Amino acid sequence: NNLKITFEQAGIGMVQFNADGNILQANPQFYKILRINSLNKIHNIWDVFQKDDERSENFLKVWNHKKEKGFFEQQLENDQKKIWVAFLFTLVSDSQRKPKYLFGILKEITESKESEANLKLARDQALEAGRAKDIFLMNMSHEIRTPLNGIMGFTEILLLNEEEKSKIEMLKSIDYSSKFLSEIIQDILDFSKIESGNIGFESQKINLRELILKIEDVIKNRNLSKNIDFIIEIQENIPLEVESDEIFLKKILMNLLSNAFKFTEKGFVKLSVLLVKRDHFYAEICFKIEDSGIGMNEKIQKKIFEEFYQGDLSLSKKYQGTGLGLSIARALIKKMKGAMSVQSEEGKGSVFMFVLPFNLFRNGENEGKEEKRERKGILENLKVLIVDDNDISRQIAGIILSQRNCSFSFSANGENCLSKLEEEKFDLILMDIQMPLMNGIEAVRKIREKNSKIKIIAYTAYFSAQERQKYLESGMNEVLIKPLKSFELFQKIESVFLSEF
Repeated sequence: NNLKITFEQAGIGMVQFNADGNILQANPQFYKILRINSLNKIHNIWDVFQKDDERSENFLKVWNHKKEKGFFEQQLENDQKKIWVAFLFTLVSDSQRKPKYLFGILKEITESKESEANLKLARDQALEAGRAKDIFLMNMSHEIRTPLNGIMGFTEILLLNEEEKSKIEMLKSIDYSSKFLSEIIQDILDFSKIESGNIGFESQKINLRELILKIEDVIKNRNLSKNIDFIIEIQENIPLEVESDEIFLKKILMNLLSNAFKFTEKGFVKLSVLLVKRDHFYAEICFKIEDSGIGMNEKIQKKIFEEFYQGDLSLSKKYQGTGLGLSIARALIKKMKGAMSVQSEEGKGSVFMFVLPFNLFRNGENEGKEEKRERKGILENLKVLIVDDNDISRQIAGIILSQRNCSFSFSANGENCLSKLEEEKFDLILMDIQMPLMNGIEAVRKIREKNSKIKIIAYTAYFSAQERQKYLESGMNEVLIKPLKSFELFQKIESVFLSEF
């Protein structure tokens, strides 16, 4: 009697049926869920549910003890209303394990299915919005960096040839302003990638000392007008080569050092590289950036890593920037599984420290190797095909290459590039990515089908770790970011040809 009462009054649908689907009995809730009047009782499960081979087979497997239970979900339409139901069934046997009947439980899941559909729709819309944002940023990066490439490229060329002091100063102002604008664009792009989680870690071999020397050159050149000592101390026991993401590490150090110089009017900025721990294949290294600048009070220290935070607004007008540098640095350090801290006192300077883990190379693979030294003559008489749809960008690349006695030809798109390669032989292709008719990636894939040896350097206004990987996988040897700088171009050319030795 208790079982019968439970069966009749249960808040979920219950049904007994045989292997053919014939219903032996069902409770009122079963019919209520199906929107069927209990007076018009159905006689077979398949009068309600869609029968297919898989479901029939599952019923037989459960009936024959080959399967413990069966389950399916289905959308039904009754009284012009669509509902979703879940149906779970199992076998009831007698004491001799002979099948008596199948017992099923029916539950309406319309709300959860609608929530699931709404969640999927929201997720799809968010992904679509993210894709649209990425495309917008990529296009804007291309549209802004391409004219910047012209401004910065011609400014650099004019600076090499100008002798009049007043004109040199004006050109330097143009160069500084262009670089500042380029950095703002890069900060916005980096922040957007971090915010969307679309930033990948690319592990590669890094020579720490070489990297820091390159950063030192850039920082010194940017701050020539400031009478500030730039001190670098690297512990002698620091590993020469480590494995990590060079782009991330360079970005972190550049952001923190630029920040230190920005807020320091006199005195010093110091970069210390210290070994925290090391074994045969692993090391933890501390990077310490110390300055004698304006410092920060405790209130600012608590907010300094927030996006767009610029401290005292009166200061932000004096010290320009997006307010993204420190938040980007911290996000990249976190991505690299590191930790960051700050110590500061108003009027007495600041100390930013971060510790990063690095994998080391096996003995004999890392210490004492410096095979990437410049080989004289690599650039001399090199024959280069410059592929770019922008006339100014082509001109700048050509003028820079002519400084090293390289010969060059121009091509405005991928299709024209393929035709040129049929007519002439080249040592190197400088390949833009975003072009009409045929883009750079498609062109490179077609080139690699016929010519596996020619060196190709991507030359693009939009860059990320994922994009870099895509370019390399398409068959390119290296990647350059616009605006084009002569020393970076020569460095990349040397690296792709030195890789053969």
